[in-house]
Amino acid sequence: MERLPSTEFGRTLRALAREEYGNQAAYARRLSIDPSRITQLVRGLDERPTYPLIETLMGGFALAESKQRLYEAWLASYAPSPLDQATPEPWDSDEQIQHFAWQMYVLVPAGRSLSVFQSLQRLWRALEPDPRRFRSALLVGRTLCEISYDLDRPLVGFGVSQRMLRIAQSASDAEWMAMSWWLESLAVRLSYPDQIDRADRLLGHLASFLSDWNPTGVGKSKRAEMIQAVKRDAVLIGWTAESQRKESAQSMIGHRVQPLQDSIPSLENPLSVGLAYEAVARAQLLVGSFDDAAESLAAGQAAMGNASPQNQLKFLISELRLRLATNEHRHLWDRYSAGLDLADAHGLVHYRHRLRGLQLDIERVAG
Repeated sequence: MERLPSTEFGRTLRALAREEYGNQAAYARRLSIDPSRITQLVRGLDERPTYPLIETLMGGFALAESKQRLYEAWLASYAPSPLDQATPEPWDSDEQIQHFAWQMYVLVPAGRSLSVFQSLQRLWRALEPDPRRFRSALLVGRTLCEISYDLDRPLVGFGVSQRMLRIAQSASDAEWMAMSWWLESLAVRLSYPDQIDRADRLLGHLASFLSDWNPTGVGKSKRAEMIQAVKRDAVLIGWTAESQRKESAQSMIGHRVQPLQDSIPSLENPLSVGLAYEAVARAQLLVGSFDDAAESLAAGQAAMGNASPQNQLKFLISELRLRLATNEHRHLWDRYSAGLDLADAHGLVHYRHRLRGLQLDIERVAG
């Protein structure tokens, strides 16, 4: 009789090996590991698999979901890492919770997207009803929205952003009202591309709000950042409208690119500069200005420097679109595969889906 796994980790490892390889022996061969070693892990005979070993095991699975399942099972079955021990509880201090929310920018590049998402959901459900902790709730909500978009779960962000707006309005916090409207417009653009006019109306409402808002102190820089985000998203909404073959697409794009382009020389934040150039490049691709698009992508990458995985993938996808438009097939498959590897390594499901949407065109051009 087969000995059953004694841990959730063992059960998950066995299930994933069977799902992707048919059996444990084939999975072991893929990793160049002795099959008996996999059997030991499945049966829970190891004291505690180390993280480097978990990285090796995850590397044998093609799907980001499989990697995340194995990682979550490892956390559930064995002692968590110091980073996991730092995950706050709802009753912890606001300072601890806010620090954790900001940690997303460290945790996601480390491939921790799903575990951070789950922790943020738990905190959000606990904090949202408590008006005394509205600032922590709003920061957790913002982070939860952003990571839900990376995981291709924009409907989560849609619901959270709407509730964030109600909290911000109750607190009369103009900065968070603006942020909530922006997150909602982004959620609509990602969730309902066939209803892109709805996202456009939300963005227009936000633009009107920002024109009337006259903050002082640090609020001035926050307002400037939001105005820049509106300019960029206005172009991306036009780009999405074109992908949906909307009749209004060309008019949307036509009068929106120049204000974004004109804003670039005055920007001081390298991230804002890079993202502006990437959005401009998409618009230039749309109208067939391929040389201009190539220059914009190069300028954006140079300005941004050491970009996050998400922003690396934004530029890579635009680069692939440019190569497809110009029938440039050299290294096309290599760049495409590198993008998939990067998305999988960090659990960025949204970008994997965007890349997979290009596969048929890449097969046509590159063969």
